[in-house]
Amino acid sequence: MNAEQIIEVLGQLDPEDDTHWNASGQPMMTAVCKIAKGPLKREDLDAVASHYDRTFARDLAAKKAATDDAGADQENQSASANANPDPSTDPDSNDDPDDPDDEDENQEPHVDPHAEWFANRGVNAVDEQEINPADTNAQLTALQEEYERLNGERAELHNKILEATGIRNQYDSELSVISGRMDQLRGTRTTQDDIKDYLDRQRQIREEKAARATELRESGLDVNALQLAAAGGKSALDQAMNRRGAKIGSTRPQFTGNTAG
Repeated sequence: MNAEQIIEVLGQLDPEDDTHWNASGQPMMTAVCKIAKGPLKREDLDAVASHYDRTFARDLAAKKAATDDAGADQENQSASANANPDPSTDPDSNDDPDDPDDEDENQEPHVDPHAEWFANRGVNAVDEQEINPADTNAQLTALQEEYERLNGERAELHNKILEATGIRNQYDSELSVISGRMDQLRGTRTTQDDIKDYLDRQRQIREEKAARATELRESGLDVNALQLAAAGGKSALDQAMNRRGAKIGSTRPQFTGNTAG
């Protein structure tokens, strides 16, 4: 869709219809696409009429209404004059209506409101008749060549990324092997290694106790008798009772026999 067609679509938006405009006053794309009967993007509108908003549409509608009113008044005056022509006062009574060079000097020239809007903003309106097909084809060819060049550069960069990724994976694999070998040389310990050593030590202690108990049984010594002799002939219970302190009042007082007079 060219610029003229896009402007024509925008001109069909109703400035008083809330469904044609968003909250910021920009054209609603759903309404634009419905009028255009085809897909359009916001970029397409901005490229042709980026300042075409609801305020401008209202100003455009007001100017059009004023122009229509003036045209209607002029048409009524012309109709009245044609109904009662006065050859003596009408200098154009001999004009040929079929002569394209015979124009009414009093007729106001047609002013395109879109062109006026573009001119106020320093933008030249796009005239479809001014487009040179040769220039357009040259531009399309240049764009196609640039696209193919960029596509080739992208493919080349992609191949470089794949190559660099493969080299990195190879280096990561070699680094993992080297790190594993260094850990072996350093004797790096883990939590599992510590747990294994603790269990091995506990097993060794149990085996040593069992070996000593076997030696005592084979020697024929009475372990209980040896323990009793070492305690001075007192059992373990007697030793514990002797270690307890006597409660106050539980023993008789001892007298030395020396009493005062």
